[in-house]
Amino acid sequence: MPGFGLASVALVTLRSAGTVGLHLGGVSTDRYGRMSTPPSLATFPAARAQQRFALALAAGLGVIAAAALPFARTPLPVVAAFLPAFVTFVVLSDLLTALLLLRDAFDTRSPGITVLGCAYLFTGLLMVPHLLAFPGAFGDGTLFGAGSQAAVWLWVDAHAGFPLFALGYALLARSRRRVRTRTIVTAAAATAGLVAVTAAVTFRAGERLPAIMADGHVHAILAWGPAPAVAVLLATSLVVLVTLPSRTTIAPLWLTVACWATLIDVVISAAGGARYSLGWYVARFCALAASSAMLTALVLETSRLVSALGSSERRLRAVVEGVGDALLTVDGDERITGANRAALELFGDELQGRRADDVLRAAGVPLEIGRGEGVLIARDVTERQRAIDEAIEAAAVKSRFLATMSHEIRTPINAVVGTSELLLQTELDNEGRDYAETIRGSAEALLSVVNDILDFSKLEAGATEIEREPFSPLELVESTADILAASARKKGVTLATYVAPDVPRRAMGDAHRVRQVLLNFLSNAVKFTSEGSVVVRAVVETSETPRRAVVRFSVTDTGIGITPEGSAQLFTPFRQVEAGTTRRFGGTGLGLSIAKRLVDLMGGDLGYESVPGHGSTFWFALPLERVEAAPPAHGVDRNPLRGARVLIKGADATTRGVLEQYLLAWGAIATRTSRAAPPDVILVASDKGADLTDVLQRARSHGDASPAVLVAMHDRPGEAEEAAAAGFAGYLRTPLKTAALFDALVAARTGAARPPEPRSVTDAVVGGDLVILVADDNSVNRKLALQQLEKLGYRADAACDGAEAVDAASRRAYDLILMDCEMPVLDGFAATKAIRAAERGSDARATIVALTANALEGDRERCIAAGMDEYLAKPVQLAALRQMLERTARRLTQRVSAVSHT
Repeated sequence: MPGFGLASVALVTLRSAGTVGLHLGGVSTDRYGRMSTPPSLATFPAARAQQRFALALAAGLGVIAAAALPFARTPLPVVAAFLPAFVTFVVLSDLLTALLLLRDAFDTRSPGITVLGCAYLFTGLLMVPHLLAFPGAFGDGTLFGAGSQAAVWLWVDAHAGFPLFALGYALLARSRRRVRTRTIVTAAAATAGLVAVTAAVTFRAGERLPAIMADGHVHAILAWGPAPAVAVLLATSLVVLVTLPSRTTIAPLWLTVACWATLIDVVISAAGGARYSLGWYVARFCALAASSAMLTALVLETSRLVSALGSSERRLRAVVEGVGDALLTVDGDERITGANRAALELFGDELQGRRADDVLRAAGVPLEIGRGEGVLIARDVTERQRAIDEAIEAAAVKSRFLATMSHEIRTPINAVVGTSELLLQTELDNEGRDYAETIRGSAEALLSVVNDILDFSKLEAGATEIEREPFSPLELVESTADILAASARKKGVTLATYVAPDVPRRAMGDAHRVRQVLLNFLSNAVKFTSEGSVVVRAVVETSETPRRAVVRFSVTDTGIGITPEGSAQLFTPFRQVEAGTTRRFGGTGLGLSIAKRLVDLMGGDLGYESVPGHGSTFWFALPLERVEAAPPAHGVDRNPLRGARVLIKGADATTRGVLEQYLLAWGAIATRTSRAAPPDVILVASDKGADLTDVLQRARSHGDASPAVLVAMHDRPGEAEEAAAAGFAGYLRTPLKTAALFDALVAARTGAARPPEPRSVTDAVVGGDLVILVADDNSVNRKLALQQLEKLGYRADAACDGAEAVDAASRRAYDLILMDCEMPVLDGFAATKAIRAAERGSDARATIVALTANALEGDRERCIAAGMDEYLAKPVQLAALRQMLERTARRLTQRVSAVSHT
């Protein structure tokens, strides 16, 4: 069958080159033209002409059988050579068919095709001992002493086994399971073994087998025993095959024809009643049709596959010639054997026989090389390289522009924010204070817009880098909530935080970016919530390893919620949920878009749930690596709150829930009544303007004298002192901090004195003996820095540019230099390097802090690389300035102490 060999090659070629996009008579392909199922006899649909031919052949066999049936017993001349020739043809046809089917099974790993190949292997092999045992085929007797009945029983076995295999194929035809090569080989070997056992048993039984034939004539047992049984098997297999959904594909179509021809063979053999009768000859003709039906199909399929393969090759060649990349075919020695038009245009005409590497090296243009089996693909990337260079230059220009805009915009904002903050520290009447607060609020809103635009631009330019440094998730959550605490209390909205005990105490990550995302969620929640509560939570979502956990940060509010229509625009840059939102609440519409991109950069997930009119929950989950496995500072082990009864009075549901969760983690018992037993500590939430003495008396409603801690839900100056005077053992403000809550409860229970609540960082004057220099070319910002330092109790010298700063540092030993980075004559970076160079060889070393309006990624690193110690982005508020002065004073004290000890 050389034709089908070519068809097999076509199948393999098409399978390996699926991008050709052939559609062979209905083979399913994907949207790229690739075959979505392996090409196989079980999946290839038969052409309509082939279906018509199969139907005509089946009908023709039926007509012949029906015409011959009345004359089936008519004796005909004995042709001695007919039987050997017939059996030889059947054996060769069946074995060839089995070989081709099993070859297809090896390619497709189809269990159905494997069983079908074994069916033809079974009948082909079993016909060999049938011929050997046939009386008179090889002399007057029979071989191996098989007896006169062996041949006919082997014929029955072959005709009974074939429909059983056909039923097995039908059961496995829909299976998507792929069998292994070992399974196919085992199935074929088992089939051959079954044939050997069947023949051996039949030969061994000899004359002891039930008599079916006598003197060439059929006994009644064939007509009423084996023949009907085999006919029933064949009829059953026909019904099953006809009802298969894939009955019009090649394998089941021609298997149906083979079963039909075999059924006619059995029926008309029984009707003929004797060998060499008309019925016997007609039955042998039907057996030939049954044996060659599948082989005929394969022959017919060959021409169609060859035609399709030729068409595919022509299309593929046209595609190859039309592509812009250079394609070279090479032999085993890497010498060029062929080239497409693009290769000839790129490398020249004389390519045949040249070494491919020599041709590629001599191209003279940058190339991108792809190698395959016997193929080289070369692409001229000159234009791409030029585009990359232009993109890099454009990104650099954009970065420089952003840096300039950051400096130019932040410089005046710094003056406005700082001056308004100083103004609010002075004696003002109500009208003046209202104006000052308006100025500061507007400036901070403008700064927020500028920050959003700069952050978005950095993300778009790919200039944002994620840092990995140790940080405390607990401190991050609580400090972030502190930023919005005043705004929430002013609106009468309860703000609460909860960090689960199993959240890592310290973890590796980018604390600045985590705070930025969390602050965006939190500020939106406070902005869009007019009453109710906002809760910030951090919990462990999953623990991947003992040192790695996925922490879920979430912000839940009871605000306006988000409609389904608004959800579609939620993370779209410059778009807000609804047009009215911009007018009511303001903002750029960039916050959530920035948050999503930052979370993606940190390798996390982000999402939300919302019910319109009832609030929203925004969350993001980040994989964090634990820095240390130390137990929580306020865990349940060896702590004085274990077993303590804590009565909670006056708290709303949100605050109560957070308190109960913390108390449970510390081993304390939260209760809502003191009737069963006096509590150890009472936590009392106060209303704004309430008489604290009366509040305490009502909390102790049953006459007990349990210590009480006041939880203030609002801002009221002097309330801490009022609480102490009223008899409260402690005072806390929302949002509650874990450490402060724990310490207050312990102090109240044990009666230990608790340090007073720290004042706001802007309430206290620090003062000290630091010698300070301010270097800034902007007169307004220079004046502002001097005034801020004076407000905190310091005096400072001033320099108008970097050169003046270097000169001043050479004449006086400064403890602290506040250095602007963008200055004429000598910028802050060069000035810092000059000062550091002058300090070499001496014990003097000034702390140099960058005060810059630049806030882009890399600015901090550039400042540190120049020799600066710290970095503060403008606008610098009093709180940040005060903390930096305290750090500088501590470092100076430690340095002086170290020198004195030496």
